[in-house]
Amino acid sequence: MKVGSITAVRAQFRDEDENKNLIQSATDLGKRIAIAIKNQESFPDQEEDRNQAFEIMKFMVMMLQEEWPFAWNYWNTHWDMAEAS
Repeated sequence: MKVGSITAVRAQFRDEDENKNLIQSATDLGKRIAIAIKNQESFPDQEEDRNQAFEIMKFMVMMLQEEWPFAWNYWNTHWDMAEAS
């Protein structure tokens, strides 16, 4: 079985009890994420990783602005990418 393949996903759902557990876990996680967003929770231990990911994505959008015009427009609207270039 290849990790990440459709076969791996299908195998996870063969067991009815495991299927119920996975669905409940996903539901609980979704609710927890929604609450965190609503409450604008921050996670200081993740800030450095988030900032690095943001800077990597910003760089990619800047470098690929001709190939990614929609991403460029979105980022430029929200984070004024024109100043960065």
